[in-house]
Amino acid sequence: PDRNTYIKNLRGKNMLGIIGKQGDILATFAKLEQLKNYTKSLMRGTDRGTQYEKGGNFFFRSDFNDTIFQVIPPNRLLPVYVLNLGNYKVSKQEGVDPGVSLEGKIIPQDWADTKNYIFMTFTKDNYDCPNTRKSKSVKIYHSMFSKEKHQLFIIEGDPTDYTPQILKNDIDGGVPVWPQSFMVGKNGEILLSLKGSEVKSHVQTAHFQKSTAMADRKENLKQLAASVSDQDDILMIVE
Repeated sequence: PDRNTYIKNLRGKNMLGIIGKQGDILATFAKLEQLKNYTKSLMRGTDRGTQYEKGGNFFFRSDFNDTIFQVIPPNRLLPVYVLNLGNYKVSKQEGVDPGVSLEGKIIPQDWADTKNYIFMTFTKDNYDCPNTRKSKSVKIYHSMFSKEKHQLFIIEGDPTDYTPQILKNDIDGGVPVWPQSFMVGKNGEILLSLKGSEVKSHVQTAHFQKSTAMADRKENLKQLAASVSDQDDILMIVE
């Protein structure tokens, strides 16, 4: 068969395929998380997996998989991190079936691989969607894995507060941040793109007023806010 037909036939059966510059298929990697005898017309979108680039390398975790792989062209996968969820893990068969309860189950969400930490979010007891947020039946947790200490820390907070101030900025009282994979630079720094209007609005908030950051640095941020227009682009770098 031609290449397009070949790729179509592989769809859903593999978690990754590597295609060369000339369009030739260099490698495929089988997907273990397959549905069996699923006949329902509806499916939940519970686990999107993750993928990101870091240091010129590509990393990914397929949906309902517990391993983050580094891709080594042309035909190798290197396991880099493993999420050991044990009995809390959701299988694909359970995850997509709207009739299966997710009570007590954990589903990985965002993943940001920075220089010293990995920032992760995960849900418990349900999957994340507008309806489960409205009913507050899903709990969303934020956690940090220290690469130096090899320890995982769960951030304290209300898991049903879906817009929390996670990493408060104690440098200048600026905008708090919780990074996602696309917000990590090539050297592992956190990059946050802001509009001038966001900075202007932030310096008027109670969070900024109550910040324990040094007064001179808070004043510098206020001056920055006063000097930019609403549409100016500002890049915040956290190293």
